[in-house]
Amino acid sequence: MAAVVRDLKIRFPKSRLVLLGHSRGTVSAAYVAQALGDRVAAVILMSGFYDRDPRRGVGLSEFDFDALKTPLLIVHHVRDLCPTNLFGPAQKLTERFPAIVVDGPEETRPDQPCAPGTNHWFAGREKETIDQVFNWIHGKAWSRLIR
Repeated sequence: MAAVVRDLKIRFPKSRLVLLGHSRGTVSAAYVAQALGDRVAAVILMSGFYDRDPRRGVGLSEFDFDALKTPLLIVHHVRDLCPTNLFGPAQKLTERFPAIVVDGPEETRPDQPCAPGTNHWFAGREKETIDQVFNWIHGKAWSRLIR
C-alpha cells in the first residue's frame, strides 16, 4: 500500500488520500491508515466489523483506535442486523470519535441482513449518508444523525 500511495502522490500531488472501508473492509482500512500515518488524510469506517467473531476473526476488536494519527469517521446504522456488524460496538466508538449514525428506514431484507438493500448498506439513506460523509471530508458542517 505504501507503494500505491507514493504513486498516487506523484500522479496527483495536490490530492488528499482518504481511505474508506465498508463491513469487513473496515479492518483493512483501519490497519492501512495506522501503517501509513500522516500519508493518509482521513479514514472512514462504514458498517464496521468491530467485534470478535469465532468464525470470521477478531475484526477491529483489538485495534488501538487511540493510537490512530489519522482523522477517523465512524458511519453506522443503528439497526444493522449483519451479525458481525451490530451497532453496539460501533456505538461505543461514536461516543469517542466523529460519527454519522443512520436510523431508518426499517430493515428491508431481514432474511439476508448483510446483503445489498439492507441497513448494512444504508438502504434508503445512501444519498444522505454519502452527502454527509463528503461534508465531513471537506470540513463542512455535517449531520451526525440521519433519520
